[in-house]
Amino acid sequence: MDRGAYRRIWNAEGLCAIHLAVLANNLPVLKALKSDAIELNLRTKAGFTPIMLAIQQGFFAVADYLLQYGSDPYLLDNQGRSCLTILAEAIRSAPDQLVFAPLARRFLEFAADYHLDFLGTQEAVDSDIMTLSDCEKKGIADGRLQQQEALPVQHFDDTEGDRGRGG
Repeated sequence: MDRGAYRRIWNAEGLCAIHLAVLANNLPVLKALKSDAIELNLRTKAGFTPIMLAIQQGFFAVADYLLQYGSDPYLLDNQGRSCLTILAEAIRSAPDQLVFAPLARRFLEFAADYHLDFLGTQEAVDSDIMTLSDCEKKGIADGRLQQQEALPVQHFDDTEGDRGRGG
């Protein structure tokens, strides 16, 4: 049997090794699986990718690791929900929304892209972005996040970098 065959064996719930590592918030195991070239966008039966599971649970370190190594934040689950929507739903239903503040900040970096790709209705995307923005603001007010200087929004076609700033 191929040494890496275990990577694609699912349990009865449709989860394989990478999904179980994410749900256990086990970054060392996830790193070991990543070094073994496991597919970072492998889906569960419900169409959830590892990044979707991490954000749904509020596991910032795991989600950040997955993003750094190529997990796709723009994929949709079997119900047509994006990571943005899954995170917004998790925040709205959480007893302690501030747990999600670091994830909210991280996913706000993708907000303009969600608008460009128009994943869902414009109103739904705006509502999800507002939920993340409010969560980030609460995290700053509570001291869980530090205030950051606003970065200029850069679009894919902005190759000059400082268009409209006189230089």
